[in-house]
Amino acid sequence: HWKIRVIDLESLASWPIQELFTLPSDADGNPYVYREQQWHQQELVPVRYNQQEETLYKTGGVYVVIGGAGGIGEVWSEYVIRMYEAKVIWIGRREKDANIQAKIDRLASIGPTPSYIMADATDQEELYQAYEEIKQQYGPIHGIVHSAIVLLDKSLANMEEERFRAGLRVKVDV
Repeated sequence: HWKIRVIDLESLASWPIQELFTLPSDADGNPYVYREQQWHQQELVPVRYNQQEETLYKTGGVYVVIGGAGGIGEVWSEYVIRMYEAKVIWIGRREKDANIQAKIDRLASIGPTPSYIMADATDQEELYQAYEEIKQQYGPIHGIVHSAIVLLDKSLANMEEERFRAGLRVKVDV
């Protein structure tokens, strides 16, 4: 029957000690955050926007997807191929295999056929060679998507440091 408050305070600011004990508890465990002498708490609010006709995507544009043959890259590629007839180039560490080719063939049935370049995007030289190849074959690049991910199937609390570093490295080193 405890009533718990999670409070995040600035380390170098003066703390409102009296207020700490008067804040109501949050049944969901959401924290209170104290910044610049103000309390804040997480809140989900609906966002309404007027759909705009403008887009940053270019019809027929060239888009590079690091980790494109993975699930996120494939779904995003399908979207831009379908909606913008985009030319999509996937960069991946794996050799092009039957699974990757099947994904390429499926997407080719709805628009321009994606290309696949085998390169380790964390290796600056390999990434530069891929860039040169893309520029030579397609011209200007209109966008880059980083969809590479290492699935380690563990929660952070149960992950050894080296596994965490491996998962983070694929994002940070690129």
